[in-house]
Amino acid sequence: MKFISKKSNIFYIFLTSFLTSIIFSIYMNINDPNITKIIVVEINFFIIMFILLLIFIKFLK
Repeated sequence: MKFISKKSNIFYIFLTSFLTSIIFSIYMNINDPNITKIIVVEINFFIIMFILLLIFIKFLK
């Protein structure tokens, strides 16, 4: 798997992390009425996914 440039790598990682955090927050919102908890968990999940995907892409090169 090769990407064209480093900027596109960061963009794809950011986009993937953002979309997964939105999906995660939607699933979490089904049973939890506490909105602030959902937002904090979504931000944490976004950061973790971003870092993991960044590391994964670095190992692929």
